[in-house]
Amino acid sequence: MRSSRKNQASSSSGGGGGEGNQDGITDEEALSNITKQKVAAAKQYIENHYKEQMNLQDRKERYKDEPSIMKYIKIAATLPDKTVRDVALRC
Repeated sequence: MRSSRKNQASSSSGGGGGEGNQDGITDEEALSNITKQKVAAAKQYIENHYKEQMNLQDRKERYKDEPSIMKYIKIAATLPDKTVRDVALRC
C-alpha cells in the first residue's frame, strides 16, 4: 500500500509543483487526501483505545473484591480478543 502511494506521488511530481497527474489530481490534493486518511485512522485508533480502556476499568470495578488473578481471568473471559496476560498488563 505504501509503495503505491510513493509511486503515485513520484509519478505525479515529475514536472513541478501543482501539476495534475493522469487522473487530474494535483500533488497537493493527493497529499491532502493521504493526510486526511492518516488523521482518520489515528482518530479511530485513539477512540478504540479509549473505549477499550473504559471497558477494562468498568470490569475491573465490577470484580474489585476478587483476588487479582481471578479478577484478570474473569475480565479476560468477557473479552474475546484478550488473554489473561493482556488484561493483567493493562490493569
